[in-house]
Amino acid sequence: MHMVSKPNNNQSSLLIPGIITSSMATLLFILLLTQIHPLNVTKSTALNPLAVKAGRTTFMMTCAACHSSKATGIKGLGKPLIGSAFFNSHSDAELLKFLKTGRPVTDPLNTTGVMMPARGGRPSLNDTDLANVITYIRSLLYRCHETEPYRR
Repeated sequence: MHMVSKPNNNQSSLLIPGIITSSMATLLFILLLTQIHPLNVTKSTALNPLAVKAGRTTFMMTCAACHSSKATGIKGLGKPLIGSAFFNSHSDAELLKFLKTGRPVTDPLNTTGVMMPARGGRPSLNDTDLANVITYIRSLLYRCHETEPYRR
């Protein structure tokens, strides 16, 4: 029968720092895996000021009721858009497609239990209107992360 012996003083003094180092490395790895996707904006990707202005108007009239006027979300209604891994990891074309279809309550990715209606519940919004909203939200993200890029 093999017996496990207690560590001596030299081994014990190495055990705690080893555990701490291992724990910190694991925590860092988890943080890297769960980080918010970086925005993909470069200085050369200038946002059209007219699109930003038009998008802000539409956002305030349509989206702010659930996502708040600052796009920080309203608990139980709409998710935050600022710092959103979902928003930041999708191209404008992907987001446009999403806005055109919305997200039903039955969608497994719906975590609020509230339907996000297609076109924000305003069927009169055309693709340009929706693209302007995306540009407006990108402008908010750009202001928050002026040196970090976003996917266009």
